[in-house]
Amino acid sequence: MADLAALIERLENLEAPDRALDAEIACEIRYPDLRPAHPDDHQEHQRGYPPSPGDIWCPTGFLMAPAYTSSMDDAASLIPPDHDWSLFSDNGENLAGCMPASEQGCDLSNCRGATPAIALSIAAIKARIELQNIRKEVSEHGQHLSEIENTKTTG
Repeated sequence: MADLAALIERLENLEAPDRALDAEIACEIRYPDLRPAHPDDHQEHQRGYPPSPGDIWCPTGFLMAPAYTSSMDDAASLIPPDHDWSLFSDNGENLAGCMPASEQGCDLSNCRGATPAIALSIAAIKARIELQNIRKEVSEHGQHLSEIENTKTTG
């Protein structure tokens, strides 16, 4: 499965919505135990018609991935909780930003997309990466503090 940074790179290079990429995003963020459907998945249990781009394989059939690259509502569902977002779209230029609600203003300088939904998806996934990095730092810091406390109690 692609990691979030690789998904951002692919989103930045899109020229139009992409249902297959929507399925990859859904599997990476929403359904980590599932995967995008392959054309021959229907043959495994004679489930009928082959899957369409944007379908997600699951043990009981197929799920339809949200349309992150074409729907603003679906793209907005990627925004982490307690985050605000902003979007600027004019003459084919689509810029988006996403940041914690406690901060002022959204940086629109580095989230460009071919459509408003793609730009917002990029901003939301970048915010998720930032949250992951913060959680990792806090976890490492907490582990370091517990090591210090253990040293004090044993020393």
